[in-house]
Amino acid sequence: MLVGPSPGGMASSADSWRGGPRRPIDSHAYVGRDAGKIDYSTNKGRNARWQMLAAAAFRRTEHALALTTVTNLDWGHNADHRRIPESYLSRGCDYVFDVMLQSKPRIVITLVRRTWDVLSTYLARHAESFPAPPTDLIQDFIVVRLPRCGFRTLVLRSPQHPSRHFFTRSHASLIKRTVTWFTRNDS
Repeated sequence: MLVGPSPGGMASSADSWRGGPRRPIDSHAYVGRDAGKIDYSTNKGRNARWQMLAAAAFRRTEHALALTTVTNLDWGHNADHRRIPESYLSRGCDYVFDVMLQSKPRIVITLVRRTWDVLSTYLARHAESFPAPPTDLIQDFIVVRLPRCGFRTLVLRSPQHPSRHFFTRSHASLIKRTVTWFTRNDS
C-alpha cells in the first residue's frame, strides 16, 4: 500500500478538488493485472520511478502492478502537500485505516514525511506495535499488527517521493533491503 498525499494538481481549475472532511468515493478498489499501475501520460520518467517504488516491495514487477493499493490521507488535488491543513490529514487516517483493515497490506509505504508523521502516530494508537531493532535500513519504519489480522505489517517512509525526479535506484534499493529484512525476520 502506498499512502500519500502526492504532489499533483489538475490541468484545469474546473476539475480541481480542494480536499477536506467530506471525502467522496471517487473510485473503487479492485484487484487485477494492472490495478496498481500508475500512468502519467505526460511524464514517462515519473511512471518509471513509481513502478520502481512499487516493485521494491515485490520480487516480481507484475505482482507490484496487480497488488499495489494507492490511497491518500486527503483526497484533494494539491500540487504542494505542505498546503494541506494538518486537520485534513489527521481526518484521513480513519479512511486509510479502513482501507488497511480491508486490504490487510503486508507493506505500507508513506510517500512524504507529513504522511509518515501523521499515520505512524495514528497507528501507534490503533494497532499493536512491535519494537523495531536499530538497523542500517530505512530511517523511519515501524512494525504493527492490524486488528483481526494474522500477520504483522511493515510501515515505512520512502526516502523520497517517486514523483520527484530525485527519487533514484538507491532509494528503491533501500526500500527493497528494508522489505527483504522484514520478510526474512518476521515470524
